[in-house]
Amino acid sequence: LATIGFQFDPATIQVNDKSVKDKGYFALTGTASTEKGWHLLSEIFSKLQSDATFKISFLTHSLAKTAIQTFDLQRFIDSGRLEIVIGLYRREEYLDFLASSRGVLIPSYYSTTGEFVLQEALYLGKPVHVFSVGVHADLFVDQENALMSMVGDIDDYAGKIDIIESDNRLRERIGANAKEFARSFYGNSAQSL
Repeated sequence: LATIGFQFDPATIQVNDKSVKDKGYFALTGTASTEKGWHLLSEIFSKLQSDATFKISFLTHSLAKTAIQTFDLQRFIDSGRLEIVIGLYRREEYLDFLASSRGVLIPSYYSTTGEFVLQEALYLGKPVHVFSVGVHADLFVDQENALMSMVGDIDDYAGKIDIIESDNRLRERIGANAKEFARSFYGNSAQSL
């Protein structure tokens, strides 16, 4: 039995349930690096069988340009599968970006401790898709409160995006379970541990 102390205050999420919607895209945000699994995106996107679309947020055009070139993403922009979002400077804009997504990709493959985007997405009731590493392996049950693939299993990662894209019922159930799970970290019962 372990208590995991996330350095996250859910009071910073000023989004009501009516603001949480599904505008049909999967969100990706954060540092564009190999450690965060960005080198896998091109291969993952190439293996998709569904019409899933993605939006990736960057603070600046310069950061976006570097990531697009480094990780071979231009062809997905050209095909309309991927859209780049620039300049979500205000917290409200960033939270709306997450709250409007169909799900959130977190392809980190190092022993992660649970970054803010993970906690924000869960708290908003969004299905997150992770690799089975670090805190992900400790906390999540695949297709219960998240989607989880083994590190290096690109076929499974892409296949689960296809599944969550097409299965509304599963997507809603995982999202609801994610929200309930996240809220259990911060409620009165969690604080009394």
